[in-house]
Amino acid sequence: MDRVDTKGTGRGVRRAVSAALIAALAVSLPVVATAQPVASWDGFQSTANEPPLRVAHERPEARRWYGWQILVVDFASMMLIPAAGIGVGGYALGGPIVHWAQGETGRGFGSLAMRVLSPTLLGLGGAAVMCANGECDGEMGGLAAAVGLLIGAAIGAVSAIAVDVAVLGYGPAEPT
Repeated sequence: MDRVDTKGTGRGVRRAVSAALIAALAVSLPVVATAQPVASWDGFQSTANEPPLRVAHERPEARRWYGWQILVVDFASMMLIPAAGIGVGGYALGGPIVHWAQGETGRGFGSLAMRVLSPTLLGLGGAAVMCANGECDGEMGGLAAAVGLLIGAAIGAVSAIAVDVAVLGYGPAEPT
């Protein structure tokens, strides 16, 4: 019985996981900016981060967060993915359907595009990273590419859900 030489295949997986963790950490770090003093027309120093003066009759626009509904749909879909991949359709269409039900048609189509493109592009990028490291050579090359694809697609799906819930999951407040 011939043994398959798997020496070195774990190295690429470790590199891909490390690269994904470093990228996620870099994206999640807050950017800190400091205000510099600027001279105003009357000669006094002020800082750029002072809040603008509001007109007395101006009210901030009230918004309503319905992102929790998207989280519920996505959680249920993710639980169904191991069951023959049934949850993939729920992942792709669940968030957009919630947006459309809230009357946010544009946000729904934006959510759909983000949920399809983000995992696809990051998955292909993950496979490319694995193959660029030389892990796709030999008998186990397909496995290395598949691991990179799955890692990238998972990162893309989670990031799409986060953006959908935190940025797109708002609508106008209901009239009182």
